[in-house]
Amino acid sequence: MSFAVIPNDLILDHDLTLIETRVLIALYSFRNPKTTNTAWPGRSALAERCGYHPNVVSRATTRLEQKGWIRKIRRGKKQTNVYEMIGKSVVTDPVTSPKSDLTDPVTCDQTDPVTSIGIDQLINQLQGRRNEKGKKPSLAERALQAEARTNTE
Repeated sequence: MSFAVIPNDLILDHDLTLIETRVLIALYSFRNPKTTNTAWPGRSALAERCGYHPNVVSRATTRLEQKGWIRKIRRGKKQTNVYEMIGKSVVTDPVTSPKSDLTDPVTCDQTDPVTSIGIDQLINQLQGRRNEKGKKPSLAERALQAEARTNTE
């Protein structure tokens, strides 16, 4: 069993398709994270690792290059491309901790900055998505819950 180190930004990038994500993970699996951010698998090896046809892999690596995740370096005919993993941030670089021992206290104003609703309201909404037995509500129950929410707002 082998493992690959991948950046958290890859998981958080919802603009990537499933194919692009799998190809990028496969590329990360070919590199040695201790020594380099480059890999040079052949198209067929990369396709075999992620389970897609080589033409699909080529299109995916082109899109990954356009999205700023990798840089393809073409080495010529009958030679494999070199893929440089750029990543979306410094997450792909080794983690270093700051030398400061000062930390700011964490404060909470009890609101979600995105939706400006209180945490208690959010918890109530999330709990309303399950019935008393802990199962997902039926379509009729969800319709009643939605109607109740619109009536209270």
